[in-house]
Amino acid sequence: MDKIKNFLIKHDLLTAALGCFAVSRIILFGMYALLFKNVSVAGFIDELNRFDANHYHRLAEFSYRAAANDLTGEASWAFFPLYPFTVKFFSKLSGLSYEGAAFLLGAVFLTAACVLGGRYLLEIGADKKAAYLYIAFLNLGLYSFYFSAFYTESMFLLLLTACFYCLEKKKYLLMGLFGVLMSLTRNIGVFFVLLVPVRLLMDHLGDEDRKKEGPAAFFRNCLSDPFLITGTMLIPLGLFSFMHYLYKLTGDAFAFVHIQVAWGRLNGFFLKNLINALKQITGYDAYCAMWAVLGFYLVYMLIFKYRRYHEALFGLIALILPMQSVMDSVPRYMLGSFVFVMAGMRLLSETGRLTRIFICLFILGFELVLINGWFYGAGVLI
Repeated sequence: MDKIKNFLIKHDLLTAALGCFAVSRIILFGMYALLFKNVSVAGFIDELNRFDANHYHRLAEFSYRAAANDLTGEASWAFFPLYPFTVKFFSKLSGLSYEGAAFLLGAVFLTAACVLGGRYLLEIGADKKAAYLYIAFLNLGLYSFYFSAFYTESMFLLLLTACFYCLEKKKYLLMGLFGVLMSLTRNIGVFFVLLVPVRLLMDHLGDEDRKKEGPAAFFRNCLSDPFLITGTMLIPLGLFSFMHYLYKLTGDAFAFVHIQVAWGRLNGFFLKNLINALKQITGYDAYCAMWAVLGFYLVYMLIFKYRRYHEALFGLIALILPMQSVMDSVPRYMLGSFVFVMAGMRLLSETGRLTRIFICLFILGFELVLINGWFYGAGVLI
């Protein structure tokens, strides 16, 4: 018992992650049992998977097809391959259904992302309180059920967090390896390559001796590090390999972009879309737009309060790219983009105790409302 106790104390972030996950999934299952008057685990897993989860299921089962659906015009090209095929492999290995395999993998990915994210917060100067709040939010906070559904959220969050952590620790080759997988999970992962020079410039300007050497020294130091060059160049390879596959399959390397029109996504200016959504006052677009406003506020704090410019840059990319077409799923994108929850929980940890308790209780209560809506298939929550 002493050995177990010492292990749990030594690995407190892991203990917190496992404990929060267990509590959150008990609550999630309890909500399912209450709403459906059923205590079947299989039924719970089935009801947990909605909307895009069906697309990922079909992709795992039937792989990519050269032609779009004749009725809807939709095609699996819109979805990147690493996550569904990882679920498929684990399903075959374990004998579980695709949804069951996704649930277990989600638990592993989420727990790892919690621990790594907590360590990252400590690495950049936040306190343990912020790390614990970060872990608690990912498990018990808003939209946390996505991490157990057949969605990419859990895998992408883990890979993105790993990239940030490796960049912070200057483990560039490892960063590149995680980056390959990340850009093979979601298209936005490829933009991490833009963060590397920003972070390097931050280090250069923060060092008075290097700063005196001027721009030439900055480029010389960057180009003389083979691990940095290799790791950075690795990041886009996941996306490029998927584009090559799509070109061979459909004749269009950008099929994953062009097929978005089947979901009604037409590009426009993100700020115009945001203002138009806010003008609606009520409805899903206005709801998502308010999340986007919160996201821009967190980016502002990353820039002017914490001076974390590379994190802010990724936040801007994660917000602006989807907002160019529609406001759909902005809260979900923010949840899986690491920087928003990280910045939000760091800010929350610095507030007064009563304020923190009130906000945490509000988040937990709102999550129960979201779970209720999710199980009932409320489209405004996708």
